[in-house]
Amino acid sequence: VRTLIEDSGGEVAFVRLTVPAAEQERRLIEPSRREFAKLRSVELLRELRGRFDFDALEAAMPPPRLVLDTMAMTPPEAARLIVEQLGLPLDEA
Repeated sequence: VRTLIEDSGGEVAFVRLTVPAAEQERRLIEPSRREFAKLRSVELLRELRGRFDFDALEAAMPPPRLVLDTMAMTPPEAARLIVEQLGLPLDEA
């Protein structure tokens, strides 16, 4: 996808969203995750954490232009900051 966008003259800007493990587990069981077919098993999340070297995976990823701690702001605040920091047009609708 990145190549397709860049070959068409576009730009891909990566944003990394972080959350502490305890908060991630707390959020995992929220009922709203069912609506979007998201992972909801704390046990499976813990198993995946043990199975993968996330530091190596992170090192292999393209560097993010912006890193946000999702504990420090609400989703609308994070979205607004991404728009502002990346210089994107803001749709007020």
